[in-house]
Amino acid sequence: MSEDLVCSDFCEEQGFARSAELLRAVGGGRTVYVVMERGAEYNDEIMEPSLGGDPQWAFLDKAEAEEAAAGRNANWYRENNILDYCYKLKDVTPHSAAELARRISEILGRPYDLPDGGEPTFAHSNGPLVDGPVTEEQMRKIAELFTLKFFYVVETTFSDPEPALPFGDGSSLREDAR
Repeated sequence: MSEDLVCSDFCEEQGFARSAELLRAVGGGRTVYVVMERGAEYNDEIMEPSLGGDPQWAFLDKAEAEEAAAGRNANWYRENNILDYCYKLKDVTPHSAAELARRISEILGRPYDLPDGGEPTFAHSNGPLVDGPVTEEQMRKIAELFTLKFFYVVETTFSDPEPALPFGDGSSLREDAR
């Protein structure tokens, strides 16, 4: 019996049915949708987003995973200023500064102007892109205006780890090192 199935049985016995189902999916070769989190690193000019990401949550339902990622992106945009993460506005949105400000104003139902006219300042911003009272739904719509997502979904299928990855006692690693 695989370790995944033993762990899934234990989870189920302890009342963690969702975790048990995910472990069975991983052990059984089912498709899993993983929400990834993209990081960023300061490069002396901007916070440069990384190309990849780290897995954060796994789901069996794609729509549920996409909903989780959208919610996390909305929170990210609520707390950060995207202009700190780009050299030019066109790097993170297909919209011009004027069009972006117009669309955000429409979403908010109030006048809105981009900080610094939408131009990156190459200095850490004093606040998020959108200040003031903003609902979760409004932040989700604002986040959708941008192409740069810090949370995104990847689809994967787990297979038996033995032939593909060096799990267990590490003997596969030692053999490869020779």
